[in-house]
Amino acid sequence: MRQIGIWEQQEGLAEWVSHRTAHIPRQHALIRACSHPEGLAGVLLDLLIISPQAAGGGAEKLRCRTVLVPGDRSPAFHDLTADLMVSYGIDPRNTLTLSSLEEDKAAIAVQRDFPALDGALIEQQEIIFPCRESTNPALLLALAGAALLLGLPLEPAADLGPLPQSAAHYAS
Repeated sequence: MRQIGIWEQQEGLAEWVSHRTAHIPRQHALIRACSHPEGLAGVLLDLLIISPQAAGGGAEKLRCRTVLVPGDRSPAFHDLTADLMVSYGIDPRNTLTLSSLEEDKAAIAVQRDFPALDGALIEQQEIIFPCRESTNPALLLALAGAALLLGLPLEPAADLGPLPQSAAHYAS
């Protein structure tokens, strides 16, 4: 059983990941969500997903094999122990970035190859990810990164389930 940690501020990532993995037999996972890393300390996580709104210190107490981290805040997590760090954000130096954003879809660019949790190689590519009008770009990238790392179906224009409420109603 995979150990998945989600460090968020009630953005809906944990609910979205739980919903998406519950219907796939090979995706047995224990999902731990918290608003502060203390809630994840002492557990070796297969995947840690850090939301764009994650707050608080304490990353040095976490251990994980793979971490999905907002690229614009990656220095705040430099004490985190991980075998693989996948960053997301609008900067082209991130592993996952947005190529374009329209009212019903986003083009997400995979800038570098990286392995999914099951070992499958995620290659450089552009993926069309469905979204809603006024979608929070950073949260959309976190959702896409989680889907890719977990090996969830991610096909052009695929229905990836409902987006978290905060992803659907973002005000900049």
